[in-house]
Amino acid sequence: MNHKSIKKTAYSLRKKIFQSIYDGQGGHVGGSFSIIDVLTYLYSEFLHIDPKNPDDPNRDRLIFSKGHACQALYWTLAEFGFFDEDIIKDYGSDGALFAGHPEFNKAPGIEISSGSLGHGPAIGAGIAHSGKLMGKDLNVYVIVGDGETNEGSIWEAAMCASQLKLSNFHLIIDNNGMESLEKTDNIMSIEPVDKKLEAFNFDVVRFNGHDFNEIQEAFKTNKEILNDRPKAYIADTVKAYGISFTQGVSMWHYRSPTKEELLKGLKELDEVINA
Repeated sequence: MNHKSIKKTAYSLRKKIFQSIYDGQGGHVGGSFSIIDVLTYLYSEFLHIDPKNPDDPNRDRLIFSKGHACQALYWTLAEFGFFDEDIIKDYGSDGALFAGHPEFNKAPGIEISSGSLGHGPAIGAGIAHSGKLMGKDLNVYVIVGDGETNEGSIWEAAMCASQLKLSNFHLIIDNNGMESLEKTDNIMSIEPVDKKLEAFNFDVVRFNGHDFNEIQEAFKTNKEILNDRPKAYIADTVKAYGISFTQGVSMWHYRSPTKEELLKGLKELDEVINA
């Protein structure tokens, strides 16, 4: 899939996320929109995962630690054939299969229950270590938010991955500069996060998480490094990216659009898709 097609797919997924959050009367627009470009690239071009055989023991694992952005994960998995998108459409209603955080075994492709922040990297390091011990050629990709890295467990897992020489462990930070309703720098700054991870003996790449050329180059670069060090990817993104009136605006951390906002937002997204 070329980058133009991947971008169209990512914006189509933004439409579905925005509509779904409207229908469900609430959801995390901000974190879902900031990570959707990276997710779309990974599933379309990079991950060794077969939706027809989602339990393959040799598959790559995508550990979605920032569980509040679950709409991005749900719609991406549906887009790439893990399940029918109809099962997402009752999101937000009583008895719905999917709720506000991903739950393991609810549907194929959801590797862990997440949303209590800070646990994904430790689980991912454990899976990566297990893969090494069993001689399996698998990689584990863990997506966390920048605010999530305020959790000490993130750094304990990073030390573990380095100590165990987990070259198959990949930490992806959705660095959108905001956590909840405030800037990360004003709550607990993580910068320079790339230098910090380098000090933890990671191979680190930093890139624009909305530029598919840079996304591809970042993952290609780290994949081609053959050593015993874990890898990190700092995706510099914009919260709620993709719609002019949502991006970088704190109130879109968790919110349902009004009918007027929904129609305006869908129109803007269509303009990108149809360009």
